[in-house]
Amino acid sequence: MKLSKGNDSSAKKSPLVYVLYVIAIIAAIVAVYMTVGAISYISSYYSNYGVSVSSALGEAVQYIVGQTFAYYMWAVTMFVFARLIVKVDNAKVIGKSTTSRPSSQTARLTDSASKSKKAAPSEEDEKAQAEAEALKAKRRAEKEEAKAKKKAEKAAKYMHHDDDAEEATAAEAETADTADEAAPAAEAAADTAAESKDDAPTA
Repeated sequence: MKLSKGNDSSAKKSPLVYVLYVIAIIAAIVAVYMTVGAISYISSYYSNYGVSVSSALGEAVQYIVGQTFAYYMWAVTMFVFARLIVKVDNAKVIGKSTTSRPSSQTARLTDSASKSKKAAPSEEDEKAQAEAEALKAKRRAEKEEAKAKKKAEKAAKYMHHDDDAEEATAAEAETADTADEAAPAAEAAADTAAESKDDAPTA
């Protein structure tokens, strides 16, 4: 993750940072002043004795470094400390913002994972659902079978009733036919009796 420049400027700097910057600037100014003073002193010193600086350059450099090294070290050290404090403060500020973002992202991921678990049924739920559907289908088949049996029994009753009615009708027809056949014989017998009565002598 790259840190933007705006984070460095937007982060609040502690007073210690400003103090360190001031000390570093003062030490640098003093180091430069001491360097210039050491160079002028060496040049005047060698000129008084009629010796060129190049003939004793090592001694001249050693003198200048000895006079100014401490001030340069103070300037560099204070500046480095100030920059380190600024970096640490910025890292803390950025760390707080970045840690809040992953926490929200992890919360969203956990919520989505729990929702997906709720939406996706487990194997046990699928088995239970399949068993419930099979039981419902079995009950429906039993009901359909019971209805079919009832319909068959009703149809058999109606057919038996029709057969009885047909038999009664046939018996009545046979009785009527027998009566029709017996009627002429009865009439002939009656006529014969009447004739015999008429033919009998009277006393």
